[in-house]
Amino acid sequence: MLFVGVAFVLSMTIALPSKGWCGSKEKVFKIGYPQIISHPALNTIHKAFVEVMAKQGFIEGKNVEYKYRIPQSDMTVAKTIADQFVSERCDLIAPITTVCTQVVCIAAKGSGIPIVFSAVADPVLAGIVPSWEHPCSPGLKITGLSDYIPVKPQVELIKAICPKAKVLGAIFNAGDESNTKTVNEMRKLAPQYGLKMIEASVSTTADVHSAAVSLVGRADLIWWPMDNTTAAGLEGLISVCEEHKIPLFAPDIDSVKRGAIGCIYYTNYEMGKMQAQKAARVLRGEDPCNIPVSTYKSKARTIVNPAAAKRMAVTIPQSVLDSAAMVIKK
Repeated sequence: MLFVGVAFVLSMTIALPSKGWCGSKEKVFKIGYPQIISHPALNTIHKAFVEVMAKQGFIEGKNVEYKYRIPQSDMTVAKTIADQFVSERCDLIAPITTVCTQVVCIAAKGSGIPIVFSAVADPVLAGIVPSWEHPCSPGLKITGLSDYIPVKPQVELIKAICPKAKVLGAIFNAGDESNTKTVNEMRKLAPQYGLKMIEASVSTTADVHSAAVSLVGRADLIWWPMDNTTAAGLEGLISVCEEHKIPLFAPDIDSVKRGAIGCIYYTNYEMGKMQAQKAARVLRGEDPCNIPVSTYKSKARTIVNPAAAKRMAVTIPQSVLDSAAMVIKK
């Protein structure tokens, strides 16, 4: 009987499907996804990333486990999260924004874990990659997407809507290197369009309202670059601009929907889509060192919000309305 029992067990073992027994079970990829703060523009990138990854065959709950973390602009927390992703041996880390990418690079150096970032205006200036064409450096496997939007079309839109404006107030986090390229370009271009630029720096979301108040009576309009600190405090900024009738111009479509007058934009969904496409290539075995850092492929468009303009005592010219790709109807 003992022989028969052993033989039965052996036969059942052989008969069992190899899945789960011989290592052929479909791999579950662990993807670390740090997002510095929660606001609509970044949330749209995240939504697109997950959806497009699924279309690429990397499906949450099936063969992908996302470790989605938001440090809410706390850099100590951001560093802890990055270290956790490395200690947990994530298969890939997909940070959003410059500061998240910087801390992930420090944590992942020498680990072999590939990084595919997005929403980094100038990754070379930020010290993330040595060049756009050849992004990897010793100990770091990395590529990604830039969200840089040229400033000239933004200034042209501002002057088309506010032709008599003389002083542009800029609100941004001066400690965030992702703003450096855009702000420097605005400093250079503004005088060419008859605008003097004055600045109000913010360190936290709570600073945004007071920064806006500091520009009342000094600035004819307010603009900000693709700055996450300012975007997260947008409601306070809008309230000041509406109360004091100061035109407000945004860098992204979601902020115009929330109450800014207008912007030149690329879709945030496109950013997440392109990040996902690169991430899928890396997870399939392609070396990120051979994937150059790139910018949006979509065409820049104009979006305007006439109702927001009216609340700020501005009338958008018909020529701008006619040429806009999107006009917010509320």
